Amino acid sequence: MPIRTFQGIQTVASASQPVFGTTLTAAVNFSVDRFTGTNRPGTTTAPVAVPVTSSVGMKVGDRVAVGPKANFTTANRGLLDQGTIASIVSPTSITVTGLMQNHVSGEYIVLCETSDHVQIVPVTLSGAIYLGTDSTINASDSSMFAGGPPQYWQDSNPTTGTGQAYQTDQYWLFGSTPGDTFIARFDQI
Repeated sequence: MPIRTFQGIQTVASASQPVFGTTLTAAVNFSVDRFTGTNRPGTTTAPVAVPVTSSVGMKVGDRVAVGPKANFTTANRGLLDQGTIASIVSPTSITVTGLMQNHVSGEYIVLCETSDHVQIVPVTLSGAIYLGTDSTINASDSSMFAGGPPQYWQDSNPTTGTGQAYQTDQYWLFGSTPGDTFIARFDQI
């Protein structure tokens, strides 16, 4: 697959942020199968409208993980809700199928695709950027796998057993200078 840019130029926030995600701007309630009245695995639930800060960079068919920031860690990742984007309604609204939990405004919705190549390219950079697998990322966090370089990329080669592929929901960024900007790109396996 070709390399995908996610959201164009992004701005470093004052706290850790997902590289390939956005936030919910209102509460979201899961739907139930109209025939069974449940949302158990194997049922056919209707898509749910999901209002987001930005849908730019998302595509129909993308898998997503949804939940509070604290659940995007190695210890809590199993608590995340999972779904698939059914449609892009507008720049601030998508529909998602498969959600099994209710969600509140401010929770994160993050792409959950396996990637064999990720690239973070600074556009304006006056401070260090730290990348890690958990939402707790900061300058000294144990989840950090890269910090400070002007450009970061991760390649994996699953056919030779070298490198390591991550899910895109495992890419979290902390910048020492809020307001710096970057472009995030990835290639799906």
